[in-house]
Amino acid sequence: MKHERTTLRRATERGYSLTEVMVAITLSVFLLMGLFSILQQTRKTSTTTTGLSQLQDDERVAMTIITDTIQAAGYVPEANGSGESQFVVDTGGGFATQGQIISARAYSTSNGVATGDRLTMRYVLGTNDTTLMCDGEQNTGAENVFKEIFEIDVATGTGPNAGSYQLVCVPADGKAAVPIVNNVVSLTFQFGVNSTAATSSTPSNQVGPTSLSSTTGSGCPGDSWVATAGMQPNDWTNVCAVKVDLVFINPLYKPAGQPQPTPGQNQYITFERVIGLLNKAGVNVTNSTQT
Repeated sequence: MKHERTTLRRATERGYSLTEVMVAITLSVFLLMGLFSILQQTRKTSTTTTGLSQLQDDERVAMTIITDTIQAAGYVPEANGSGESQFVVDTGGGFATQGQIISARAYSTSNGVATGDRLTMRYVLGTNDTTLMCDGEQNTGAENVFKEIFEIDVATGTGPNAGSYQLVCVPADGKAAVPIVNNVVSLTFQFGVNSTAATSSTPSNQVGPTSLSSTTGSGCPGDSWVATAGMQPNDWTNVCAVKVDLVFINPLYKPAGQPQPTPGQNQYITFERVIGLLNKAGVNVTNSTQT
C-alpha cells in the first residue's frame, strides 16, 4: 500500500512538457515584440512632435524679431521725423544715399559657406529710449543712430550647437552677434520697389499713385520684387516692403539616431513673410505679384 501512494503522488506532480514550454515561450516572444513595437512607435511620435514644436517655436521667434526690427527701420523719436537727417551716407555700412534706412548684400559665414543675405537697418533711438533692440535691450545712452544686422553664421564654442548654423543679430555697432535660433541654413530677401521711375532724389517716404492718393511719383506702392543681387542704388530709398525667406532644417528628414533619411520628407523647410516698412505699411505696400 505504501508503494502505491508514492506512485500516485508522483503522477499528480508531473510538470510541463517540452512542447508546452516552447508554445509558452513563442507566445511570450510575440507579445513582447508587440509591446516593443508600440513603445518604438510611441517614442517616434514623441520625437516627431517635439521636433515640429521646436521648429514652429523657432520660426515664430525668428520671424517676430525680424518683423519688429524691419518695421522699425527709419524710426526716429521726434514726432515730426526731423531725425531722418541723421541717416547720412555710410558707404562702409552699405548706405550710399542720404536718408537710406535699409541695405543688404550677399553673405558667407566665417568658414566661407554662402548662407544667403545679410540685412542691415538703421533707426534712431533717443536718450534712454524704451524701444527694444533685437537682443531685447534698451538704449541707455544718448540719442544716436543704431544699425541692426541679421545674418546666418556658424555657432562657435563647445556647446551642443557648436558647428551648426544659426540666425544671429547684431544689435548695434561694436556689439557682439546674439544668437536667435538654431538650424537655420539660409536667409534671403526680396524688396518691393517702384522700378519705373525711382531716382536718387526720390524721398524715402514719397507716395506714388494709390487708392488714397492720385499723386504721381516713385515711392510706394512697389511694382516688383527685386532680389538683393538685383537692387540698384536708386532702389534702396524706395523700398516699400521686404519679403523674408528663412530656410530651416526639417527635423523629420533625419531625426537623431535614424541612419537614413525619411522617405518623402524634404531636407529643408522654407518660411516666408512679407513685411511693410515703418511709414509704408498697409494695403498699398505693393501691388506686385507674389512669387
